[in-house]
Amino acid sequence: MICTCIGRHPNAKGARSFMTELLEDMILRLRADTFYIGAESEFEKMVVSVLEALKETHPHISCTVVIPKAPKKELNEQNTVYLKLPKGLDEKHRLSVRNNWLLAPADFLICCAPTGDEAFEKALKEAEKNGQQWMNVSGYICDQRGDA
Repeated sequence: MICTCIGRHPNAKGARSFMTELLEDMILRLRADTFYIGAESEFEKMVVSVLEALKETHPHISCTVVIPKAPKKELNEQNTVYLKLPKGLDEKHRLSVRNNWLLAPADFLICCAPTGDEAFEKALKEAEKNGQQWMNVSGYICDQRGDA
């Protein structure tokens, strides 16, 4: 099963234990073994960190980070995809292209979409239209405190 994780939230680090439990449950119950993650927001970086830790007990999982811009210097990082985007693309459209790329192969989307965030709400609508399962964890994260 392919799972994509995207989103942003100001208290993302505070939800580490929640995301650890959720992702491990997906690995065990739903047989999720392939994860695609953005790596721009604190939420996305935290998810990458959680999956790296889970890989120690679940070595069969793979985690690919998708970045919608080329690095200033060439990095030799495994499991990283740099999307080639048209020049002059503004932030909103760049994020939309990235989200569409991440959503395309997904069986399940985990999104942390604060109310009113157009890019992430659009991704959730697209997943629903495509018949993909999805979960917006923003409300769960809002309830987490002090778990860094």
